[in-house]
Amino acid sequence: MTVATHKTFCRFCHANCAMLVDVEDGKVKAVRGDPDDPEYGGYSCMKGRELPDSHNAAHRLHHSLVRGDDGAFHETPMPAALAHVASELRRIIDQYGPDSVAVFMGSGGFQNSAAWAASYSFAQAMGSKHFFTSVTLDQRPRSSPPPATASGKAG
Repeated sequence: MTVATHKTFCRFCHANCAMLVDVEDGKVKAVRGDPDDPEYGGYSCMKGRELPDSHNAAHRLHHSLVRGDDGAFHETPMPAALAHVASELRRIIDQYGPDSVAVFMGSGGFQNSAAWAASYSFAQAMGSKHFFTSVTLDQRPRSSPPPATASGKAG
């Protein structure tokens, strides 16, 4: 079969590294940095290069799943799955208040202004003050030097 190479960019994080993707029979075979890209010059990190494994994983979801009364997950059409999520959010907010729900936007959203606006607006529409990003969660709570550095004495 023929392998087609496509220019694209990595969506794993906010860096958007330029990538080349080899596709054969609709299946991603390989991913690598694009050496012709003036910004990254072919660089790509391990996370980006491992994307074919995630994309082709046997356990990857291809359909919406909703847990039924029997405790098992069942394939559910997207409109029904979204209606289920809306119903559960309404139940939680009615029972515990809007601050019982938080919204998290991952690092990839920082390069997508529509994602940030939609995520933040969603939290505001629910009345929740809990809006988190990779900047609010993936950082140390404070930076302080080790005691030896602060005192100037080692040991």
